[in-house]
Amino acid sequence: MRVSIWTILVCFAVAAFGPMAAAQELTLDSIAKLAERGNRVQALRQLDSFLEARPSHFEALLLKGDLLAEIGQTASAEAIYGSLIEAYPRRPEAFNNLAVLQAREGRFEEAADNLLGALETHPSYRVAYENLGKVYGQFASQAYSKALGVQSSEASGSLDLTLLSNPLPIPEASPSLTAEPPSASLASQRPQVELPQASASQTSTAPPVQHPPMEATESQSRTEPPRALPSPPTQAQASQTTAPETLTAPSPDAQSLPSQPPTVPPPAEAGVASAVRSWARAWSEQRVDDYLSFYSPSFRPQGGLARTEWASQRRSRLQSPTFIRVVLRNLLTPVLEGDRAIVTFIQSYSSDNYADVVEKRLVLRREAGEWRIVEEVTEP
Repeated sequence: MRVSIWTILVCFAVAAFGPMAAAQELTLDSIAKLAERGNRVQALRQLDSFLEARPSHFEALLLKGDLLAEIGQTASAEAIYGSLIEAYPRRPEAFNNLAVLQAREGRFEEAADNLLGALETHPSYRVAYENLGKVYGQFASQAYSKALGVQSSEASGSLDLTLLSNPLPIPEASPSLTAEPPSASLASQRPQVELPQASASQTSTAPPVQHPPMEATESQSRTEPPRALPSPPTQAQASQTTAPETLTAPSPDAQSLPSQPPTVPPPAEAGVASAVRSWARAWSEQRVDDYLSFYSPSFRPQGGLARTEWASQRRSRLQSPTFIRVVLRNLLTPVLEGDRAIVTFIQSYSSDNYADVVEKRLVLRREAGEWRIVEEVTEP
């Protein structure tokens, strides 16, 4: 029997381009809706097909991590979140979601570090603030129980933390978050996941896991009760910093369009904000000498202390705790007055024996090209 050359070419084209065409027919919206109906295993299989053509697709990998976490494959989900953090260090979602899984296993220090990372990338994420408040509350509760010699009654698994983009709505790529492309394809970093056989409960009736927000509670061992953790920034406050994006699924055509360049603050204002964040980071990491170097020789301590006495006191307070966590939020645009700048923000502090939240104002002055703190005021 003779076979025409056209028949051979058609068969070759189907074999070569069939899988790619099938992957292009899949959309994240349809996959996410499938997962929302409880068909998580089938959704994961479709995600794998989708990722064959787009191995570094952020939204698809994030959704896969969320679904793996929901079906109990925590290690695989953590591996995906970790690879996303390396490839997309300016996006907060993977930081937050990895922290959620770590906190559920009682790894609170790791969780706090990743939540701080999320807030570094996007200072207005309400979910990250709420999660961090709950983790800090657990820290304080454990410290209080340890001081009393009793076991904490709250298990780590009972912390109701919230995943970002879990699994809908799928976040739209934002210029400010995607300015730094992935350094390498994530195809080799994605774990090989052995999917279980779909059961009736997974394919039809199982609803997606919901993570409702919950007020943070804290217990401290200090005799003076710390101030309550304030509510996350209001819409008016958030508009002065960075407003959270509305997260929607991008269309295939939109993904090919160039994004608008991110808004870059003036160099002086950016330098002030960077100095303040570096000061807070040195404090959190208990690098005493680096922390003190952010203060001008002419710094005047609040309360009338001599500078040498203040420096000795600060050194002791940074070295004594086993850990320190400092988070700044509502960091407003610095007010510049020549070589002076005024910055206001809300400061969340937590250690193994104390936690509080205060409003703070820093006055900085440019000295030898560096911004140094000349006044630090804790608002009543």
